[in-house]
Amino acid sequence: MSDASFVSMPKAITIKQIEKAMITEHIRQNFHRLIDTIADEQSLVDLYEAAELYLDQKELLIDTDNPALLAQMQRSLEQVEQGDLIPNEVVQQQAKQWLVK
Repeated sequence: MSDASFVSMPKAITIKQIEKAMITEHIRQNFHRLIDTIADEQSLVDLYEAAELYLDQKELLIDTDNPALLAQMQRSLEQVEQGDLIPNEVVQQQAKQWLVK
C-alpha cells in the first residue's frame, strides 16, 4: 500500500546554503593549515584546550528572555565595576564552613 503523502521529496538547496557550505569548508581548510604551521607542542596543547573550552561553554545557555536574570547580571557587573568583590580566600573559607554543616 503506497501513499504519496509518505514519499520524502528532496529539499531544494538554495544558492545561499551552497555559499555558506563553501565558506565553512574554506574556513576549515584554513584552520587546518594554520594548525599545521604550529611547531611548538605546548602551543598546540594550549590551542586545543582553548577550542575545547569554547565548545564546552558554547552549550551553556543563558535565558536572555528572563528580565529578572538579566537585571541580576547587570547588578553583578555594576558591583564588579565598583570593586564590591569577595576575595577568593573568603569564598574558600565560607565554602569549607558550608561543607561541614
